[in-house]
Amino acid sequence: MQGPMSCRSRACAGPGCSRPCHAVLCRRLQPAKAASAVYAPQQANTVNPALQDTAQFLQTELRTLFSTGEITMSRYASNIVFEDPISRFTDLNGYTMMVRALKTLFNVTFDLHDIQVTQPDEITTRWTMSLKVWELPWQPNLLFSGRSFYKVDPVTGIILQHKDVWDAINDNSYLSLEGMTHVLQQLMQVQLTPDLETPNYKVLRVAKDFEIRSYDPFIVAEVAMPAGASEYLAYRESPQG
Repeated sequence: MQGPMSCRSRACAGPGCSRPCHAVLCRRLQPAKAASAVYAPQQANTVNPALQDTAQFLQTELRTLFSTGEITMSRYASNIVFEDPISRFTDLNGYTMMVRALKTLFNVTFDLHDIQVTQPDEITTRWTMSLKVWELPWQPNLLFSGRSFYKVDPVTGIILQHKDVWDAINDNSYLSLEGMTHVLQQLMQVQLTPDLETPNYKVLRVAKDFEIRSYDPFIVAEVAMPAGASEYLAYRESPQG
């Protein structure tokens, strides 16, 4: 069996994974493509240049945001509103503080899977984020996937609002009980990962009861064939065999 593969399970499949280990159901996936800034609606030629420019900016910004802990402040409104299921900020200082706090408190891995201009004043991204907690002795790993909706000024291209929606929960409103529970459950996970040689993978989506993963190509079993075996197999598969 060779990858990439998609597995519907929370099984452990890599170093640092804290998920319970059990069998998984896998299927082949096409190799993941790098995210590109595109316009989803049919009238692609009507894309506002300001929105297209902001989409290209976000494509670059999001790849370095959590490694530097800094944002390009001139591209965001001073009264930007950010909201996800557990937090809300209503100005640029709060938005900047949130990014810096994530960089300081967690080992952040952020994968941008897709970015599109989806409305005349909206850009949508799809992503996966992993947060490894430095401060707790068992260093739990919080894993999220979802979409971000950016409201953008169609004239200036300035980002006015940023709302995150998580795949693993249904109620994505601010201070959602479901969202708080989802975070606390991951924080309290204390599990050991078996010391097994496992293939590398990237999590594409985190749902409530399963994950979708893209695995690097790998070999499960390999057998050395004796001399003459290839000729015998070729004969067996021929019409005369």
